[in-house]
Amino acid sequence: MKKRREMKEEENCIKRIEYIELNKTVRKKLREDVRRYNDNLVRNTIEVNKCLKKAKQQIMIGESK
Repeated sequence: MKKRREMKEEENCIKRIEYIELNKTVRKKLREDVRRYNDNLVRNTIEVNKCLKKAKQQIMIGESK
């Protein structure tokens, strides 16, 4: 993230391409991380409560319902 902030200020064409590629990588990793978190949350909730409805409710916390 720090590297992204530093690269954003540079105007060199090659640096700009590196910045774009770095952004793509960060977005992919972020998406994977959120997906992994949600998977773990669902698995744990199902194991504990034996109910998928509770898992859906926990994932929806913080999002508009």
